[in-house]
Amino acid sequence: MADSRRLQTDADRARVVEGLGESKKSKLGDLLKKIGKRWFVVREMGKEVPTLLYPRHAMSYLRGPMTTTEIARAVLR
Repeated sequence: MADSRRLQTDADRARVVEGLGESKKSKLGDLLKKIGKRWFVVREMGKEVPTLLYPRHAMSYLRGPMTTTEIARAVLR
């Protein structure tokens, strides 16, 4: 099963490149084809070239499953 959050088609990548204000012939599109899961493209202000970031750990501050009372409260909102 394919992950729906991945940029698999050229059209998906083109929309991202366009949304970032880059030209369609930008090197960013080629870079997006090559990156794998959990890689991020970081654009720093004042730098022309984007940086690739691969976090070592994924952190989650979620405390765990919701109780039935908490679910009922969330549904009523």
